[in-house]
Amino acid sequence: MVVGYKVHWLTYLLARHLRLVKVAHVAMANLLVDERLAPELLQGECTPERLARALLGFFHDPERVARVRARYRGVHEAMRRDTNAQAAGAVLELLHGDAGA
Repeated sequence: MVVGYKVHWLTYLLARHLRLVKVAHVAMANLLVDERLAPELLQGECTPERLARALLGFFHDPERVARVRARYRGVHEAMRRDTNAQAAGAVLELLHGDAGA
């Protein structure tokens, strides 16, 4: 994955100079792992040439791809929840709570 963001120049200028963005990364995937696994190209860096170069970097480095996949997989596993069971449990709690009233 390669991330590119461009916003209106005035928006970028205000956000930067007013220090409205206080995170190290802009891509959610990078925020979750707290490192820049996915290259982030912002504003002037976000050009077709640079995006292509960053993307081709993955094609030429299978070890990097494996490392990135493993890291993201680890975060995914850590965040995984059995939401179906949790939702069903919440409904059962509500039903049992109402039955006792």
